[in-house]
Order: sequence, then C-alpha cells, then structure tokens
Amino acid sequence: MRDFSDPVRAAISEIFSSLQGEGLHMGERHLFVRFSGCDVNCCYCDEHSGRGADMTVREALAAVETLEAGSGPHSFVSLTGGEPLQQPDFLRGLTRKLKECGYRVLLETNGICPRALDGTVELFDSISMDIKLSSVGRHPDFSDAHAEFLKIVRRTETELCLKIVVAETMDFAEFDRHIGMIAEVAPETPVFIQQRQGERVDVPYLERAIQTARQRIADVRLGFQLHKMLNMK
Repeated sequence: MRDFSDPVRAAISEIFSSLQGEGLHMGERHLFVRFSGCDVNCCYCDEHSGRGADMTVREALAAVETLEAGSGPHSFVSLTGGEPLQQPDFLRGLTRKLKECGYRVLLETNGICPRALDGTVELFDSISMDIKLSSVGRHPDFSDAHAEFLKIVRRTETELCLKIVVAETMDFAEFDRHIGMIAEVAPETPVFIQQRQGERVDVPYLERAIQTARQRIADVRLGFQLHKMLNMK
C-alpha cells in the first residue's frame, strides 16, 4: 500500500541488481535506482524510458532492501538515470537514508546541475560524471556547468571519475577545450574515453583522442560498456 504521508516523490523507472558496466567500478555488482527524465537528450542515449512509477523515499528504500536481501551483497547503490539531480529533494532524502543503513552510494550524472549538487555532494561516496560534447551529442554546450560541477566535487573527498563519449563527428577543438578545463580544475581525475554507443570508431581516431587527453591529464583510459557487451541491463 502506498504511503501518502511522505510528500516528496520522484519518478523512478526501475530498481534492479546488475553488474556495473562503466567507470572505476566496472564489473562489481551494484544495486541500481534509475531515475526517469533528463533534459539533455543526447542523440546516442540508450535510456529513453517512460516516466515510471512515482515513489516515496520509503518505498524506494524498501525496494532496495528487498533486492539487497535477495541478490546482495552489492558494492554500491548506484543512482542513475535519466538524471538523478533533476529531482534533488528526493535524491537528498534517499541518499541520507541509504547512508544511515550503511550503503555506499554512487551517483551517475550528466554533470550539468551544479546547484542541485551543492549541499548534497558530501553524501556520495563516488561520482561518475559525463563530460558532454555538443558535437557528439547534438545538444547545447555545457562547458561552464561542467566546470562549476567539477569545482564543487573537488572541494570534497568524494571519489570521482569522468567519461567523455567521442564519435567521428566530434570537433577536436571542442574536445581539447574540455580537456583543458579538466586539466585546470581536476587534473588528477581518471578520464574514460568511450566511443558513441552503436558506432564503430576507428582505432586511430580513438588513439588520437586518448593521446590528446594524455598530454595534459595523467590518468586517461579507454572506456566501454561492459553491460552492453554481455547483453545485460
């Protein structure tokens, strides 16, 4: 029965157990809470889901605990989307409850909601942040928001990694400008360079992007989507 005493709700498309497919914790078993909705609309996005179910923090936490008991232990509860920071009040409430229950929490984010992050960042154990390139995703330029977002994270001890999706449509000047921003704000942060989903990018092209990034950032890695390769969620 639904709990109507809690006024804070969020649209959740699914809560499930699977392997983490990207980033620093690839291959670990995570418990995923997928938030509905994102206003970036990258052309390569593979998570175009409906609104899902409106849930309270209590309902979401109950679903997490049921999955943890049946499919755990999980290394992290991964809050993903969509974009979780579009529903900041619910995100803050759920993350606090998860921490009280002893879970480690990983936030997967498009990195363009710095105001929603500020005041919440300390709750996360790890953040996986996208660096969105307009020439790849066919969306507006988010350079300023990305820089502000990174500065907020770097004020804390929160673990951080970055992902940059590339494609042969990429403007290398735009790519280099974002690499310069990362080198200035968070040069020690691991950066994953990943080809656009559904496309085959020539190895020399990927090597050029990786070598360009390595000129100013020490930890640059080739990224890929393990869950897609294994045909998993």
